[in-house]
Parts: sequence; C-alpha cells; structure tokens
Amino acid sequence: MSNTNDKAINQEDNLNFPKIDPTELLKKIPNRFLLSVAIAKRARQISEGEKPLVEVMKDKPLNPINIAMKEFNEGLITISEKDEIDDELELIEKLDKNLEERIEKQRKEEEKNKPKEKTKKKSKSLLS
Repeated sequence: MSNTNDKAINQEDNLNFPKIDPTELLKKIPNRFLLSVAIAKRARQISEGEKPLVEVMKDKPLNPINIAMKEFNEGLITISEKDEIDDELELIEKLDKNLEERIEKQRKEEEKNKPKEKTKKKSKSLLS
C-alpha cells in the first residue's frame, strides 16, 4: 500500500512541482533577463487562475514558477519582444501635437479678445 501511495505523491511532485534545469531554458531563450521576466509574468497569470498549458493534478498545490518554466521548456509558450519604445514615442508625439494645437488656439483667443491699442504718433521736436 505504501508503494502505491509513494507513486501518487511522486506523480504529483512531477506534475505540480516539475524540476526544470534553467540552463536548458537558456539554450532556447539566451537572454536570461528576458526569460526571467517572461517566466515571472506567466507564473503570475497561473497563480491568478489561468489554466496551465501542461498537465497538472487538479485541486492540489502547485508551483506556478516551475509550471511556467515547464511550459517554456516544452515550447508551449514563446517570447516575442514588443517594440514598446515606438509605441511610447508615438504617444508622446500625439500628446505634443495636441499641446501645440491647444497653445495655438489659446494664443489666437487671447489676440482676439485683447483690446486694440491706439498707436501713438511719434512727434519730432523742432526745437533742438
């Protein structure tokens, strides 16, 4: 009986707490910083309730980080770098253009509402 129980516990450990060698992951995704951010993001998704893409024992505790590592290791999740800098620059340019338009509109309103000053004629003194 004990042998069967040990197998069940061992199976749970292998499924819910897989042991993944990080060096194997680095062969697939050589940027360790990008890999760690991606794993952390995926682990957070799993811990917040997203269904793992690998087999796990339901209603049993699991390690989201190890599950995420296993998903990456099996090629179930890939990393694609989004060019966020271009998106941010585009947003800044839109905000800048909007600000320039508002300043120009405000300047025109001020000119329109500004009372016109009478220009004084300069007089020359004939007495010198």
